[in-house]
Amino acid sequence: MSINVSVITPFYKGNKYMTALYDLLCDNLSFAKSVNPDFEIEWIIVNDSPEEKVEIPKSKSDLKVSVYNHAKNCGIHQARVTGLINSRGEFVIFLDQDDQLAKECIIDTCLHIGDSDVLIENAYLEDENGALRLLYPTKGTVINALSIAPYIGSHNQIVSPGHCLVRKKSIPVEWKTKILRLNGSDDLYLWMLMFGYKKKFSFLNKAYYTHKSTGSNLSDDGEKMGRSSLDFVDYLKETGRFSDYQLDCFIRSRNLHSLRGYDSIIQFISEMFSNYDIILMRVFWKLRAKLIK
Repeated sequence: MSINVSVITPFYKGNKYMTALYDLLCDNLSFAKSVNPDFEIEWIIVNDSPEEKVEIPKSKSDLKVSVYNHAKNCGIHQARVTGLINSRGEFVIFLDQDDQLAKECIIDTCLHIGDSDVLIENAYLEDENGALRLLYPTKGTVINALSIAPYIGSHNQIVSPGHCLVRKKSIPVEWKTKILRLNGSDDLYLWMLMFGYKKKFSFLNKAYYTHKSTGSNLSDDGEKMGRSSLDFVDYLKETGRFSDYQLDCFIRSRNLHSLRGYDSIIQFISEMFSNYDIILMRVFWKLRAKLIK
């Protein structure tokens, strides 16, 4: 049975990553073909830094590589959409230029996705000292990742779209046509839309993906991610797939201050009372993550 996967990488002044990324995709393709000779991977690179030319190593495998150049910097969401529009695979992986995948990843996720629209695989989080920890160490964390409520009232439960296999035809049209103005949360926007359209999410408890924290990752900047998330609230509302309460919780959760840094105890108490429902839900999700092993 033929299986086709499109790996889409937004490129921004990232030539230092290209050799490693090329090698890991070649390794994935070689391993996949040892399991299924009809397996195909295409790598689509979207250059969002037009002043820099993408440098690809000389071909040493059957990996199909295509480069699309934006005439101007358009942001990571548009880069992913450009790649998606030009992709031919049944499945897509949005792999960033500094991501890491084990060689078994792509074929194994394809073999396990079944009738799901999104397959989330476990992942390693690597800190600045090189120490690794699992993203989903308990069943409770998996339940949170497969439920829409924590995405609404807390934060994105998926650290990067790079550890997800997505069925291309299941991606909502809004994500492809209503592009965010602020970088950061286009992946959360995608998951919210897919939850809203009742797409099926499943989980594979294998950590093939490694997310490196450099201290400068946009995904680690809560304030910027919050502003980017608020950029698509109106788009969610237009779908008619979310209740007024869900949208209100989403907005309040992104505006909710940290429990530190208040100017006065009165401000702190006021914030807590105004958002008591979100705070209680967050406590519940944390307890579920810790207690359901």
